[in-house]
Amino acid sequence: MEKSYFKSIGHLDRVIMEEEYISTEGWVAPFELINIEGFRLDLPTGSMNASRMEYPLPSADVSQVYPALHASDRCRFSLSFPVINAVEYKNLPNWILTLTPLANGREGGILGKLINFSLPLPPEELINVIGAGDFLGISTEFLGYAIQLAGLRPQDSVLEVGCGCGRMAYGLACYLDNKGRYRGFDIIDHLVEWNQKAISPHRSNFHFLKADLFNRQYNPNGKLLSGTFRFPYEENSFDYVFLTSVFTHMYFEDIAHYFEEIHRVLRPNGRCLFSCFLINKESKALIDSGRSKYNFSHLIGQSYAENPDVPEHMIGLDENILRQKLRDKRFAILSVYPGAWCGRSSFLSYQDIVLVRKA
Repeated sequence: MEKSYFKSIGHLDRVIMEEEYISTEGWVAPFELINIEGFRLDLPTGSMNASRMEYPLPSADVSQVYPALHASDRCRFSLSFPVINAVEYKNLPNWILTLTPLANGREGGILGKLINFSLPLPPEELINVIGAGDFLGISTEFLGYAIQLAGLRPQDSVLEVGCGCGRMAYGLACYLDNKGRYRGFDIIDHLVEWNQKAISPHRSNFHFLKADLFNRQYNPNGKLLSGTFRFPYEENSFDYVFLTSVFTHMYFEDIAHYFEEIHRVLRPNGRCLFSCFLINKESKALIDSGRSKYNFSHLIGQSYAENPDVPEHMIGLDENILRQKLRDKRFAILSVYPGAWCGRSSFLSYQDIVLVRKA
């Protein structure tokens, strides 16, 4: 039976580990009129429900940032969970605690917190190459999507296309166990080198490599073309493949080839999650109204560009064409989650997110 979800937004601010309890503080607000009835805490050894719940609590700070959320003025929580030998978790290095809001048999978005995190983080100049923002916060956000929406398990095999300087790999390094494995590639030399230096020595099942692909924006001297590039991995070797902000810099012709390669390396019924900018009736209306950050006003082939001089800087994709190409490449579309980029008031993440299954 498929799980049912409701869209929510929040943050896990604080985790306190006592002798027999784990306490958490933070905030969460649903995008719809729904009453959150409880919370589930997930640890490496199992799950439990809150024994003490104070929610909703006043949250004037949240309402200042999200005034459109109907519950933003009262959405803070303080929770306690009974855990046998909870104090032992204090000494576990580099693991993730996740908290899930619950309502009427449905789950809200996972809130994650990296515990005892000690891996070296990239310098600011590397982070700026992939985009500013809460580096580890975005890592745990997308790990939550992988777990909750794509069914990722600690023992799974994962491929990241466009690994950057490890923003997503850091969260996965705290979730995948020794039976799981991670592979990632990127087109920018010094980003891959950072991952090889900072992550692989601590997690021997995490491997990174450089793919010398031509991209006018990020690798103008690349010798290989995206439209013919063969992923350097065997067939049926991954349970989960994901790409964050990769198809935002690629044309449909090359994306279609990537779909072929993703299908080839995924195991039967494997999942793929990717982010993009979808051009559809709703996003066009928001662009025309001036609410969108991007206008994607230049049609180049089947794609929409922000800058016609360097189209790869930011590309929007016609949703109908994308859906047809996914079907052509033997993928079942499981869900499409609209993003906030064009001025929506209800969203899952900043970019649109698409989840598919190898059919």
